[in-house]
Amino acid sequence: MHTPPPAHPVKTIMLVEDEPAIRRLLGTTLRRSGYEVLEAASGQEAIASFAEHRDEVNLLITDVRMPQMTGPELIRRLRASRPDLKVLCISGCVSSMPEEIGNEVTVLQKPFSRQELINKVGRIVS
Repeated sequence: MHTPPPAHPVKTIMLVEDEPAIRRLLGTTLRRSGYEVLEAASGQEAIASFAEHRDEVNLLITDVRMPQMTGPELIRRLRASRPDLKVLCISGCVSSMPEEIGNEVTVLQKPFSRQELINKVGRIVS
């Protein structure tokens, strides 16, 4: 099922996922749906990229469990300079989600379909 691209202007998504195959799949899915995607393999990469593109990013999609810096820590650090940043956490274990993420974060539990991802992203950035 083909999803029409979102209405313009194009929305920019920062995608942070430490597993290369998952990151590529999600990035490709989002690009085919008309989004601009900035990919990062770690929290540190995301922080560096965010510093360059801070005002362009409409949504942060991050894995919760990553080496060196967790998703919740990344969210805290990015929201320190952009409190209004919209966030979608992807996780295989929603029941053990850290409480410090807060209520202002949407969660999508792995595994999910491409269509579920696109639908969730569309609702968040619209």
